[in-house]
Amino acid sequence: MNEALQVYQTYTTIEFFKDETFVDSVKHPTPEKEQFWQELLLTYPDRRPFIEEARQWIEWLQNQPLYIPQQSETEAWGQLWEKIEEKERYQRTYIRPIRRATQWASAAAAVVLVFFAGRELIQLGDQQVETPFGQLSTITLPDETEVVLNGNSKIHYSRNWKSSKPREIWAEGEVSFHVKHVAIQNRVQESDSFRVHVNGLNLTVLGTRFNVKSRRQKTEISLLEGRIKVEKPGVFVRYLKPGESLGYDARTSQLQALDRSPQANAAWVNKELELTGYTMADVVGILEDTYGYTVTVDKPESLSKRLNGTVPAANPDDILFVIEKVFDVKIERQHQHLIIHTP
Repeated sequence: MNEALQVYQTYTTIEFFKDETFVDSVKHPTPEKEQFWQELLLTYPDRRPFIEEARQWIEWLQNQPLYIPQQSETEAWGQLWEKIEEKERYQRTYIRPIRRATQWASAAAAVVLVFFAGRELIQLGDQQVETPFGQLSTITLPDETEVVLNGNSKIHYSRNWKSSKPREIWAEGEVSFHVKHVAIQNRVQESDSFRVHVNGLNLTVLGTRFNVKSRRQKTEISLLEGRIKVEKPGVFVRYLKPGESLGYDARTSQLQALDRSPQANAAWVNKELELTGYTMADVVGILEDTYGYTVTVDKPESLSKRLNGTVPAANPDDILFVIEKVFDVKIERQHQHLIIHTP
């Protein structure tokens, strides 16, 4: 085997980008140089995506002027230029333009290297997103899946998703998913799937829309579109169809079909709460888990009262107003502590 090829068998994008031989072959291509890289691809075909990405960036950078904002130029380069001019004060005049050009070229190279080094680091490790109480957050994952987090919720996932493995994400709190379908037509394989890990459960889907709520060791899964495989390894496997909702209690490992519609369970995405069938205890849980209140009810028996209807949920004041009117109670507010007085 050509020993010159072995050097590149583990190269990644950043390493190809920094390799002088590779950079020269992109900037000044010849049939001989191209033959070398084609031989490399035949020997190590798994290097192709790294080579292609590095080549694209080199070609792009060749056609891009280096831009530094005026404020940054003043702050970052002012002292440097003073030192250059002081050093060259007694040099011959015609040398100065050459040296300045050299400095600018070095600066450009430094900026590019910092950019790629940062890019490489960003792709490693986990990305975590967390919302404060009472606020929604919408993000787009690397595969274009759209995720909405309710207040006091969290997700984390690997920055470096690979097409050869399932996309995986870990969730806490309440999260709505609109999963991007990445499977090729007429082909379904494990690596095309999207997995959500929540409260000891594994949810496996392809392209679909669903809502997951996990609070106080209880999980609700509501499917709007597509299909979901719900699995607790070694314990059970269930499949959900559109329109179905499933509840799971981690303390007892019990599953329960829920009467609430998936649309009702996902209404919070539109800043609404569909409370049909909810008890006051359920609403108290929402106030505590999503909005960060501590709630005290003076008569515990009132927690079983039921509520029907949809209320706006852009802020907790709307919910408190509805509770007072519908349940005929008085709510005393002490900062983040609510005391519900029943007649």
